[in-house]
Amino acid sequence: MSLNTFDKTQTQYERKMARQKQLDMMEAAASGKVSPATSQRSLGSTQTSNSGDGGVGSARRFLWDADEEEYKNVPSRAFTGGAEADQQVNLVGARSNAGILPRFSATTGMESSGKNLAPRRGSAWHNDASPSADAEEYLEDIRFGKAQRGGALSCIGDCCLATFQTLVGVCALIAEHVTGLCRCNKRSLIILGALFALIIFGVSVSAIVKRTKHQDKILPNPDPGVKDPMRFNAIRDNVLESAFTDAVHVDTHGTAQNLAIRWLTDDDPAKMEPDDDTILQRYALATFFFSTYVSTEYKDETEGVNSTMADDFEWNNMEHWMSDKGICMWFGVTCPPRLHEGMEEVVYNSNNDILHLNLTDNNIRGTIPSEIAALENIITLDLGRNRLEGKIPDSITSLEFLTELYLEENALTGTLSAEFGKLQGLRELFVGTNRLMGTIPGELNQLTNLRALGLDENFFTGTIPYIWDLKELLILYLDSNQLTGTLHWELKHLSQLVDLRVRKNFLTGTLPFEMDLLTHLELLYLDDNQFMGSIPEMFAKLPRLEEIQMYKNQFTGTLPESIAALDDLKVLYLDNNNFQGTIHEAFGNLRDVHTMFLFNNQLTGSIPTSIGQMEDLKDVQLYNNKFTGPIPSEIGNCFQLEKLEIQDNSFTGQLPATMAGLDKLALLKVYRNQFIGSVPPEVCNLKEVFDLTFVAADCNMDNGGTVTCDCCNTCYP
Repeated sequence: MSLNTFDKTQTQYERKMARQKQLDMMEAAASGKVSPATSQRSLGSTQTSNSGDGGVGSARRFLWDADEEEYKNVPSRAFTGGAEADQQVNLVGARSNAGILPRFSATTGMESSGKNLAPRRGSAWHNDASPSADAEEYLEDIRFGKAQRGGALSCIGDCCLATFQTLVGVCALIAEHVTGLCRCNKRSLIILGALFALIIFGVSVSAIVKRTKHQDKILPNPDPGVKDPMRFNAIRDNVLESAFTDAVHVDTHGTAQNLAIRWLTDDDPAKMEPDDDTILQRYALATFFFSTYVSTEYKDETEGVNSTMADDFEWNNMEHWMSDKGICMWFGVTCPPRLHEGMEEVVYNSNNDILHLNLTDNNIRGTIPSEIAALENIITLDLGRNRLEGKIPDSITSLEFLTELYLEENALTGTLSAEFGKLQGLRELFVGTNRLMGTIPGELNQLTNLRALGLDENFFTGTIPYIWDLKELLILYLDSNQLTGTLHWELKHLSQLVDLRVRKNFLTGTLPFEMDLLTHLELLYLDDNQFMGSIPEMFAKLPRLEEIQMYKNQFTGTLPESIAALDDLKVLYLDNNNFQGTIHEAFGNLRDVHTMFLFNNQLTGSIPTSIGQMEDLKDVQLYNNKFTGPIPSEIGNCFQLEKLEIQDNSFTGQLPATMAGLDKLALLKVYRNQFIGSVPPEVCNLKEVFDLTFVAADCNMDNGGTVTCDCCNTCYP
């Protein structure tokens, strides 16, 4: 047994002799009788045997610290490929890409085989020097809870006592020598030395306590099913040092984080080095897999994963995931391009930085783990149209290179963090069709590079925050929430807007006149709010508009005549308001309009004859207004017309025979008007020859009907 000052199994006499031997060596070194190197080696061997994780642990920490310093001086590997990426290839000979499920079950009894050609950095795993037998035994005891150790306080007490006694002895020797040299007061020197020893003693106690806590942290008792505890702890250390994973999650059996490290330890055929630069990326993807592919009911307490999962919990496509392939070949993963034999390739069998992760519409359930932050060079993260639940992890906001984030059409809950304001490079943010709540953070105004912002179909409340500095914004979706307040006049600063949607909220007030500065606008959805007042004559300055949807509001006044200037307009929804006045004759210039809804207003006058110029009309709904006069014969020129609903008005005269040319007409409602005569036989003939399936008119002659109809499906009144 080597002499050990802190070994509790030694007798008091043996500890005293050990301390005396240390003092003798120090004196010998000071006098030149023993070389300092020899002295340091002797002391070093004693200290090494006392460290919590033995020689291997000390060497591993030293190598990792050195690697970390070296890594700080190396340029960022983001967006690089080439030969450096080639070095990361892990070739596994005997194993196929059958996936994780056959391998991860312990019942198979299979061990990873094959040759690992990944570059080996300085590591305790491949150190030629083997640890001592005592150190190995001590490590094994710690791993499996067999070490015959006292409590932490008892150990610290012994260490502190030994340290203090050693310091006092050293100070006494120094006082002895100094007194002889300078003839100083020996007692005063001893007192000063004792004070100095007390200070050093306090520092030592603090260091020992900290070291004890660190030792407990980095050397946990691994899961009983882990085949290689040493490798498990090395990977765990690497993961925890990255600071994006909580130790509690890693050390709790059955969590996604725990399963991921266990897979990397025992079942990953690639067998990457624990300190490999890209193992954290592989760990992050494995954690995401275990967070989303398997629900807790399929996690076996001892085997990790049950291979007979229900098909409903499987991804639509998981090609190469959890296999021997490099992550750059996993489905949905894109790494930086690299040159191979003079050709640039994007898909290659290697582990490299992930630039894009696209798993949209892949039947992914579960939650997004915070470990997604390990993909520190990612540019695009697309997890839209899946079944993800839980909160959006705040760690996403640490991805400084992220430019596109798609999380729409899931079941995500919680709030939208103000931390999103840190993603200065973000250009597209879509989190619509989820269950997010709270207010929209004003910090989004800091995302001055943003081109698209989709927050639609959630449960956001409050007013629209100040986001008017987003001058690059092309798309703004705030529809289908619970927003209140008004549409602010500073909206004019978003002059590049192409698509503006605030429909289905509780917005009030009048429309700002400054909206005519949105000259690039093509789609304008303001429907289903509580807007009021008249619509400004702004459309002449919005020549690109293709759709206007302002229905279900409280607009008043007349229909804006400037709408007639919109040559590209295709959809006009102004129904369910309080508009008055007539349909302008100039509306005939809307030759590309195919849908025109003006029903449930208070419009008067007759249908202008210019309607015959609107040759693309397919669906015209003018019912429940106060229109009068006859139906113009020019309506027969609307050859694309499929639906004509003009009931509940005060139209007069007869239906024009020119309607016989409407051979695509499928629905005709003309009841509750003041028509006379009969429905022309040419119109009824459309039911026999073409697509007309439903006709309704005031043809109930027994109850005061005024029209005869041989082909009506329903007669009124």
